[in-house]
Amino acid sequence: MCPKDESIEKVIDCMILKQAIRDLASKNTDLSESASKFFKSSSYENLCASLHIDKSVMDESIRELETYPLISKKKLANKMARLLDSFSGR
Repeated sequence: MCPKDESIEKVIDCMILKQAIRDLASKNTDLSESASKFFKSSSYENLCASLHIDKSVMDESIRELETYPLISKKKLANKMARLLDSFSGR
């Protein structure tokens, strides 16, 4: 999903999405709340469309992530971010 040979805009979109996932698992409550709001925004919808991500599947993953305790949430968020890279054919 993180396009390796795509436009710089798509690469940046993917980096934004990966960071938002990591921010959601942050112990900094302001940062995690901000990320949570992002996942309800039109900007998030636009990123999913730009990256050809099934938003409903991503939404379910985000909802599930938010239910985990902090330590598990951080590990899972990093794994999700790495998965975005694996879909790019690296």
